[in-house]
Amino acid sequence: MVKESAKKWLKTAVHGPAIEKEKYLSNKNVSHYTSAEVAINILRYKEIWMRNAYVMNDYSEIQHGEKCLEAAWQSDAGKRFWELLDQGVPGLSASIKKIHLDDHLAFRSKTHIACFSEHGSHESNLGRLSMWRAYGGENSVALVFKPSFLFPQEKEPRSDAPDVNVAPVFYQTPLEFTYSFKVMAKKFEENLQYLGHLNGSEVANALLNRFRFTVLSTKHPGFIEEKEIRLIVNPGFKENMEVNSDVKAINGVPQIIYKFTLDVLNDLDHIIIGPCRYPVAIFDAFVSELSKIGFKEPKEKVVISEIPLRR
Repeated sequence: MVKESAKKWLKTAVHGPAIEKEKYLSNKNVSHYTSAEVAINILRYKEIWMRNAYVMNDYSEIQHGEKCLEAAWQSDAGKRFWELLDQGVPGLSASIKKIHLDDHLAFRSKTHIACFSEHGSHESNLGRLSMWRAYGGENSVALVFKPSFLFPQEKEPRSDAPDVNVAPVFYQTPLEFTYSFKVMAKKFEENLQYLGHLNGSEVANALLNRFRFTVLSTKHPGFIEEKEIRLIVNPGFKENMEVNSDVKAINGVPQIIYKFTLDVLNDLDHIIIGPCRYPVAIFDAFVSELSKIGFKEPKEKVVISEIPLRR
């Protein structure tokens, strides 16, 4: 009984902020802004590609997460946290730091992601101006998915992609991040007795996952309008992952991609055609594609954004 309570405490203490944010997002639609060409292929082949962060603009953002984590580790709160860990499990701090350092290269070079955005009800037929400007080029489209697409109601990983992780993004400066680390350290200090009921590997795995996903899901506050949620997979952390992969040439660059399967009929809420020169032609194309997929009223699923964005 005490063992189960200790496990529950560990999960809440380590992953509390992400758990709370996932609860908030669990009834929100999510959108994927991309080009009309890519969006058609997503619907046709029923898959979204997770690409290596190295070849995406997200790589510099991962570096921001690393800076935040390093600042927290070196802070007074960080030093106190490591002391507390060693009080509960002698030598645990050195073990965690070594594993994290050894994982560093695989972490940086093999992380694959796909990006989504929280979709507000006020954006239902318009989309978000900053996203139209940033993603999809001159013929941009937003695929809007139902909440259950990323956050299944049964709260379990999707059976077709158990090794794909969903990570809501936090927008923090190194100072703000250090404060959140301080909050976690305080929870450990107040409940240090629980560590005696857990083995070192359980605590280490929980913390290593927190550190890895913290780096991947912490961005500069200047990007807060994106309200981003990430799909993340990293083959460097697990052998024989249950995720389909392939090699594709994207913009002339051959690269490994991982596939996240869609159940389009159940996952898709609607489609927004972004500001572009040929919205009617693109509208007709998507209506035709949805009809082939099996939607009975495909025209009801596609709207043209009226945001007057000049290209």
